[in-house]
Amino acid sequence: MIYNGDAVEFNLLFHAASNVYYGIFFQNLQGKKNFMNPPDTAPALYFVWLEVSDLSRSSVFYGQTLGLPVQETEGAFVVVTLHGASLYLAPGHPTPGNMYLAIAVADIDLLYQHLLEQGLDVSSPQDEGWARYLELTDPDGYRLLLLTPAQEGD
Repeated sequence: MIYNGDAVEFNLLFHAASNVYYGIFFQNLQGKKNFMNPPDTAPALYFVWLEVSDLSRSSVFYGQTLGLPVQETEGAFVVVTLHGASLYLAPGHPTPGNMYLAIAVADIDLLYQHLLEQGLDVSSPQDEGWARYLELTDPDGYRLLLLTPAQEGD
């Protein structure tokens, strides 16, 4: 944990079994000593670090196949930009483990059609009331839950 006075706290957690780093970022603690539950500030997921066996292949999968915004870097890692958080893909030894990565998209049915056009063998979206979703595995075996949350009144 890095804590800088009253301004910022950043936690980097490592899940050894799955080689995944989780970044949790707190802003503007304003002198509060209760770091886990600062008033009016919920903890936020800042990034997830996934080790992948082939950076180029993963960049194509997340960028072109899934249609997510991907920012290439100098070969050290690739950043997939999500609302409020990022997914960092880095060369390494992937160990998917028992982790699901749930990513919300605007329209799961359009994404489903796009995935079919990309040649993926994927089951049609399921409706569970809380969301319409489909499950998919990335090239390194990480399990993805792609979903469109239900809107109020649905």
